[in-house]
Amino acid sequence: MTRLTTDILLKTDRDTQIYADNVKLLTGMDPVSLAFSAAVHLKSISPYGAAHGGLGMLGSLSQISCCVVPVTAGQGRVDGFSASVESVLRYAGVQVVDSDGVDIDGFYRAWERGADVVFLADDQRYMALNFRNGVCCENNAATAYGYMTALEEMAGGPGSLRNRSVLLLGCGNVGSIAANALRQAGAALTLYDRDMLAARRIKRDKDRVITDPKDIAAFSYILDTTGTSGWLTSDMLREGAVVSAPCIPLSFAFDMAERPDIRLFHDSLHTGTLVMLEAVL
Repeated sequence: MTRLTTDILLKTDRDTQIYADNVKLLTGMDPVSLAFSAAVHLKSISPYGAAHGGLGMLGSLSQISCCVVPVTAGQGRVDGFSASVESVLRYAGVQVVDSDGVDIDGFYRAWERGADVVFLADDQRYMALNFRNGVCCENNAATAYGYMTALEEMAGGPGSLRNRSVLLLGCGNVGSIAANALRQAGAALTLYDRDMLAARRIKRDKDRVITDPKDIAAFSYILDTTGTSGWLTSDMLREGAVVSAPCIPLSFAFDMAERPDIRLFHDSLHTGTLVMLEAVL
């Protein structure tokens, strides 16, 4: 999992409304509706299937209580992480309960205080767990499906990726899940990773693999999960490219002001967190 910095988190907290406005501009949806749509996709596959019951309805979020528990294991807690997650959850309209504790003590206090859903993260995993129905969702899956759904909406709405050529950049933890999400959406999938073996590992029969980064310019629709800064240059993106890029840092080696034709969907925390919330309800 990408380790967020305090500076990034402060920006996340400050830019929630800017994020919401950008989601609306790019997809025509508000962030919570986008997350709900992504969760529908996500819950159609194991282990997030209908066996645990239906999705929560958009109008009922105000009845849900959530608690964010700081975790001190590994490299320790990141200042501002819990507050930023709480800010995103409050934007969604849920009630936020203070655990007043960390680690297992905080987890127990969240349950003791009647929270419906608990959010917690360490160096390896960021997850949400619904105490009421036992459903758990981790951030890699939520992020992959959230950004696939954003790309689908930018392409024209549900079903718009079917038989459409889509390039997936990066075939690691998020990328491998995103590949499945894109296949589920019916996309004609092409894979690229600087580690050719990584792309080969997740390739399926109908997928293509490119090995020359210059070939990226042939694609109009891109889901970028590389999380490596400064390698994707302006000349590698065709005019009017639509890019959904969940990972931090952003790959672009240029200022977006230089390429106003590119439609970019990107944030540091909001989308994955909102999809996690919807997926466990």
